[in-house]
Amino acid sequence: MKMMNKERTTMRVCKKVMIGTAAAIASAFAVNAGAKAVDKLRRKWFANGFEAGRLVERVTTAADTAHKQAVIKQKYDKLCKEYDELQSEYNEMLDYYNED
Repeated sequence: MKMMNKERTTMRVCKKVMIGTAAAIASAFAVNAGAKAVDKLRRKWFANGFEAGRLVERVTTAADTAHKQAVIKQKYDKLCKEYDELQSEYNEMLDYYNED
């Protein structure tokens, strides 16, 4: 009888150890799966942020290029105006000296 009690106690202890081990393994798997999911999300967020940064860079570059082109156009228009004024003055001078 004592042997049966001892065997039952040993079986109960083994059962508890097995349940504890199974719970620990399941917890480890759950933590690992959670870590993988979080890592996947972080990578996705990084990729999305990276692509957003590249888009902002392209827009900024396009805006800078448009601004530079506008400045060049203004300078060109100013030079054309100055040329026209000089041409007009030159023609006036020619007319003045040709009259004499």
